[in-house]
Amino acid sequence: FAAYFVVTANENIKKSNKIYVCLCLAFAVFAAVLQAFVPELLLQFFGMAFGELVILLNVQKTDEYVNPELDIFNKRIFLKIVKQDLRAGKKIHLLILQLEELEFIMDNLGAESRSQLLKQIAAFLNKLTKCNAYYFGSGTFVILEEEDDKAKIEVYEETIRESFKGKWTVAGMELSLNYKMMHSSMPDEIWDVPGFYYANNKMRSMTPDKDHMVHVEDIDFKDSKRLAETEKVIKRAIENDYFQVYYQPIYSVEEKKIVSAEALIRLIDPEVGFVS
Repeated sequence: FAAYFVVTANENIKKSNKIYVCLCLAFAVFAAVLQAFVPELLLQFFGMAFGELVILLNVQKTDEYVNPELDIFNKRIFLKIVKQDLRAGKKIHLLILQLEELEFIMDNLGAESRSQLLKQIAAFLNKLTKCNAYYFGSGTFVILEEEDDKAKIEVYEETIRESFKGKWTVAGMELSLNYKMMHSSMPDEIWDVPGFYYANNKMRSMTPDKDHMVHVEDIDFKDSKRLAETEKVIKRAIENDYFQVYYQPIYSVEEKKIVSAEALIRLIDPEVGFVS
């Protein structure tokens, strides 16, 4: 049953991981069969342990999903969880936290001080959320709550506000940090991963209110929706060969004839129509 599930789960498991899991099962089965014919060898549990070692070393690579400098989950595992939850029809809540003074710290106190500050904040968020926080780089942290529990996110917001009222000690100096937060839900307010990236980027240029909050309803998602729709049309065109090439003649006045042509690619989609 395990082998069948692994082989048929095309969307959720990478090909390399399928191979490793099947190898694990093969080791266990081979050892069990061998022990059945030669009982004194006692190989069954050895084969299972060896197979699980293969899984541990090749599939469950924590360094693939953890930022080694800050000891906090990275965006790779965040995106994997979000995509799986959206595919399963789950509603999730996000809290984006953006720090605004990292460049100042970098320029005036150095890279080591910047790293120390990020480590402190990462440890604080890990403790607060029980390791449901993720680092995206450039001073951006995201808290993910898979349960449909808006109240828990609100508790996180208030705790972060209280913590940032104090000082953060870096290189023997006490620093007050400017920051902003945005709470949103998926797929109600942000419907997909590109929409999340769009909101995160737009948030950088927005001014927070007195509670350090930026509101997702103030973001215009028209450009993001248009980009997502365009990508769908292009993928559909590639799969169905909807692209066409038009040749625009170039006429030479001196030679009084057509001397070349400019090749122009055009897309005629059955649903959208002509796309230049």
